[in-house]
Amino acid sequence: MKNWIVKSFEAREFQLQDGIEYWREKVYRNIVTIISVLGLPCYLIGMYMAFTHEVYSVAIIDTFVYGMLVYLWLADPFKLKIKIYLLLAVPLMVGSTLIIILGPKGAGFNYYIGFVILTSILLGLKGAIWGLIIHTLYSTFIALGLHFNLFNDWLITQYTTMDWITLAINAIAISSVTSLPLSVILKALSDYILRHQILELELSDKITQLNNAKIESEKANELKTKFLANMSHEVRTPLNVIMGFSEIVQADMYRNKVERNHLLETINQNGHYLLNIIENVLDISMIESGQFKYKISQVGVLPLMDELKQVYKITNKDKVSIVFNSSESIDESLIILTDETRLKQVLINLINNAIKYTDEGVIEVDYQLINQQILFQIKDTGIGIDSNDLDHIFDRFVKIEVEDQIKDGTGLGLAISKSIIESNLKNPCILMSYNFQKKYFPII
Repeated sequence: MKNWIVKSFEAREFQLQDGIEYWREKVYRNIVTIISVLGLPCYLIGMYMAFTHEVYSVAIIDTFVYGMLVYLWLADPFKLKIKIYLLLAVPLMVGSTLIIILGPKGAGFNYYIGFVILTSILLGLKGAIWGLIIHTLYSTFIALGLHFNLFNDWLITQYTTMDWITLAINAIAISSVTSLPLSVILKALSDYILRHQILELELSDKITQLNNAKIESEKANELKTKFLANMSHEVRTPLNVIMGFSEIVQADMYRNKVERNHLLETINQNGHYLLNIIENVLDISMIESGQFKYKISQVGVLPLMDELKQVYKITNKDKVSIVFNSSESIDESLIILTDETRLKQVLINLINNAIKYTDEGVIEVDYQLINQQILFQIKDTGIGIDSNDLDHIFDRFVKIEVEDQIKDGTGLGLAISKSIIESNLKNPCILMSYNFQKKYFPII
């Protein structure tokens, strides 16, 4: 029973974060609960007095009012605003009837003063003003009624018109000096709570931003560590080859011209490899800074693919063949708007990636026209990518370990290709899709 009564004091419609509305509901529930529980003895005494003095109208009003309060307490049927209006109607109704029926022998003025104070607490400054207006209008109505003898059968006639006006002015004055300052204080409290909530939200946003910045900083630091680890190997290896083989050539330490040409070819290959590493690092830096430049122009699809065919006409892997397949719908007249250099860079990165992970077999480069879009797709019969690694293949400086081996490279090729595709090559002319499987490697 005790827990049930204590729970009756708790707000149900609003939460603490709702500010002043939460506290208004708390005040409302406290008033209704206290009057309903502690008001029962007062109600019984009032009923006894009403029947003793044969004032049955007062008994009827008291019963109606107390019944409504108990109903609001137990049933909780309406939204808070409606319940507040019903609660305010209680002192207004009781005060109005007691003043007319009992006159100076009743406590009507006390109820009216309580009514105005309650309006200031539950409805704020506007409520207090409306309460004072109602109080003034009712007092004026009573004064006119006394003046024109409209209340001959009620005890209100024990007041003279001047006595009533004097009491009414004093009651309105008391109501004003209590309700108006209280409503102003509550308004200031409401504004303070609102500002506090705004500051809490701003603080929460700042904390979120700081946490995100911390995560980004940690991620950047991790990427830097991976970058330095990669570069220490990827740059040192071709540099050692270039320096070592160039010293051999410079010192004429080769046996014949064929061996010299082989040394020079190796130097050239490692120079290109080193240049590619530097270009990848520069590209990823420009992408991060938003300075990656694109030059959109009309590009013929067939001439572009013919250039790629020439690039891969001779591959270093004798056991790997690269096949270019096109649909019949693609002819010399097919033109797309794109950055030719960047599109070629993407395709080369993807083909090179397929070559890297295909020791023997076939790499297919398909390009076809589908619904006014060009679909580029690179497939290979290599070792493929495990499903556990799919979420990381586009991360920077990530190199997938396959068959207990990690292939050479900076781990930037796919990351750069993805950034290029998603930023400026994704247009109505080019269809992009990512779909990695165990044995096939379709990209775009």
